[in-house]
Amino acid sequence: MQLVLTTFDIAIISLIAATVTILLLLFGMSRGAKRQKFKLHHVVVYSAVVIQLLLVIFWMFPRLLWLISFGILGDLIGNWYIIVHEIVGFLALGIGLVISVIFLIKPGMPPALVKKTRRWMWVVLILWIIAFLFGIVNFYAGYLAG
Repeated sequence: MQLVLTTFDIAIISLIAATVTILLLLFGMSRGAKRQKFKLHHVVVYSAVVIQLLLVIFWMFPRLLWLISFGILGDLIGNWYIIVHEIVGFLALGIGLVISVIFLIKPGMPPALVKKTRRWMWVVLILWIIAFLFGIVNFYAGYLAG
């Protein structure tokens, strides 16, 4: 039996996976970091970053290239929500990756490092939520508003 997925099927899977990453980040913050269970926090956040990175590599970036080939950049006003989603999502993932790599390289929890990165962690969480919300708008506009 051959499995054939449509772009709608892949978009649904992507939306579910993106929802899981947001829930993981919120769980990692509320159950891990706030309760100073940093090992739990790191495992949860690293998992969210890996899931999101895979989504970007295998679905979101190819989809963006496809949209560009169909002229999305020709109508910046009409497609502003896609552009905001892409830029904010790229920033969130980029900063999140940098923070994750920093904590993978530096073993333990050096207090000075935590203090330096805490504000950036909040920035990443806020950017990630904004990108997620715009991703829902993109999904609705692209697949449901038809």
